[in-house]
Amino acid sequence: IIPLSVIDTSLQMQRMDYGESGYVDSIASASTTLQGVYKNMAYFLGSRRQDSDKKMIPLGEFVKSRAEYLKVLAAAYKCSFEPESIDGEVTVFWAESELERVVDNLLSNAAKHSVGNTSIKIRVSKQEGQPCFEAENRCRRIENSVKLFEEFYKGSKESSGLGLGLHITLKICEYNGAKISVKNENDSVSFKVCFGEQK
Repeated sequence: IIPLSVIDTSLQMQRMDYGESGYVDSIASASTTLQGVYKNMAYFLGSRRQDSDKKMIPLGEFVKSRAEYLKVLAAAYKCSFEPESIDGEVTVFWAESELERVVDNLLSNAAKHSVGNTSIKIRVSKQEGQPCFEAENRCRRIENSVKLFEEFYKGSKESSGLGLGLHITLKICEYNGAKISVKNENDSVSFKVCFGEQK
């Protein structure tokens, strides 16, 4: 992703020389979105998944680091990430690149569809012996939650991206024996991934 790397490096230099500004934040948000689209497309078009890449990953720290990376994207949608409940003892045996796709897609999806000036609650816990990650945000009611995971489905015409994020997330979860679920109650929606028994 050389062009995007150049943009990110230029943004860092801009911040060092001139400090923060709304223009810089807008460019950073756009760059973050494009990187997510690129990684989703690479996976969708046949990026190979190798079990040999799997390792033990502290899930709480990983989720918090991805939320930190995506905070500029959340700010562009006038929301923020709130680590509400993070169990630091929870680990998963996964390929880091695939875990990144799952966490990033769920966090960015929550940001893009959140009601403005709200926080996205992030939870990492162990439920019935399984590591689980959950992202909950306030948004409009979902009429058909099953369609959310279809290829190229977009919740609204205004949505950015290609409509692949949740579909790819589902496929990665299925490949790794994890379960993803969505719950929509009143004005909130939560996506939860439970990773199954870990080696």
